[in-house]
Amino acid sequence: MIENLNPISFADFGNIICQGFDSIGSNNLSVNIYEKNITSKQIDCLIMHAHSSTAMDIVKDIAILCVSHEPNETALRYFLLDKAVFIKPGIYYNVIPLYGKCTIKIAEAINDYYQCPVNSVTPSLSIYPKIEISKIHTLFYQEKERAFKFNGESHSSWEFTYVDKGYMYTEVNGKKFQLSQGEAMFYGPNQYHTQYTDIHSSVCFITIVFDMKLQNAGEFTNKTFTVDTEIKELLKKIIHEKQNNHYYSDDIILCYFKEMTIKLLRSLKIENTIHTLDSASKNYIENSVVKKVLEYIHNNIDKKITLSDISQYVFISQSYLSRIFKKQMGVTLIEYINHLKLEKSKDLIRTGKYSLTQIADILGFTSVHYFSRQFKEKYGISPSGYSKAIR
Repeated sequence: MIENLNPISFADFGNIICQGFDSIGSNNLSVNIYEKNITSKQIDCLIMHAHSSTAMDIVKDIAILCVSHEPNETALRYFLLDKAVFIKPGIYYNVIPLYGKCTIKIAEAINDYYQCPVNSVTPSLSIYPKIEISKIHTLFYQEKERAFKFNGESHSSWEFTYVDKGYMYTEVNGKKFQLSQGEAMFYGPNQYHTQYTDIHSSVCFITIVFDMKLQNAGEFTNKTFTVDTEIKELLKKIIHEKQNNHYYSDDIILCYFKEMTIKLLRSLKIENTIHTLDSASKNYIENSVVKKVLEYIHNNIDKKITLSDISQYVFISQSYLSRIFKKQMGVTLIEYINHLKLEKSKDLIRTGKYSLTQIADILGFTSVHYFSRQFKEKYGISPSGYSKAIR
C-alpha cells in the first residue's frame, strides 16, 4: 500500500526538506547531485548510505520511494515521492515509477554507497479484491407455511440462506443441519441441498443465489453462522433496496452483500486460526480476549452494552465470544454485564444523589421499570425498598 509522505509517517526513515531540494546547494565537492530516469518497476537491489543522509526529490511523473530498515524486500514500505526528503544513514531504499517512468533528483555522498542485492520483486501497489461477487441471480424474502418442504437442488452458483423467523432443517449432501432464527448458511457450487420444516413450524427466510470467486470455498460451506446485529442491518438494507428499487439499487445491493460476506469470513478466519493453535497458545489468546472484553465492559458500564458491540470491539463472532467468555468466567456475558450494572446501581443508590430514573439512565437500562424488575430479581428487594432499608 502506498503511504502519504509527511513528517510523521516518514519519521522512522528520514525527514522532509522544508526549503526544497534546491536549498541543499551544489558547492560541496563531496556530494554528487544528479538526475536519474527510472523505467523499471522491478526491485532487485536496495541502496544504503552508512554514514550520510541522501537527499531526493521528484522531477517528472510519479515516483514511489521504497524504504526499509533491513536489506529485505519483504520489509519495504512505499511512499509517494511528492516532495524533497532526506533519507537517514543506514536506511535501505530504492525508487520505482508508479506507471511507466519517472525522473528524480538525488544528492548523495560520493564515497558512501552500498548496493545490496535482494530477491527480485515487482511490488503490487494497487488494491485488488480477494473476493469477487459479480452477480446476484435471485434475491427473495420467503414466508413459508407449516410443513414447508423443498425437495432439493444443486447448481453452479453459490446460495445464501438466512432464517429471519422460526426455524428449518436443511440437508447438504446428506448431512443434516438446523437453522434457527438469526442463523445463516452458505451452499457452495454444486452442493445438493434440501430445506424443510416440521408440521408445527413455519419459517421466514432470505435466499440469495449469486456468483462468487473465492480462493478457499471450504471456509464457508458445511457450517452455520450466528448473525450479529451488524450483519442483520446489512441484510435489512439489501431487502430495502430490493423493495424500493432506487437508482443504482442493484449496484449497492452487491456492495452490501459483499461487505456482509467479507465480515462473516473475517470472523471465521480469526476463529479458525485460534482453533489450529496448541492448547497453551489457544488458552493464552482466549484469556487475552476475555481480559480485553472485561476492560471494555468496565470502561463502558454507564452505557448500553450489547453483545454485538463487544464482538465488533474484539473482532470475533458473537457465538464464539459467548462460548469462550462462559468458559473463562463461568457466567454468560449478559449475566456478567447485568450483575456489574446492578452492583454499580447499589453504589449509586447509597450516595443518595440520584433518583431511580437517573440511575437507570446512567447505567444504560432501557427504562426505570426494567431496571427495577432486574434489581428485584437479583436481590429480592426493589430499588426503592433497598434505598429505604439502608437509611
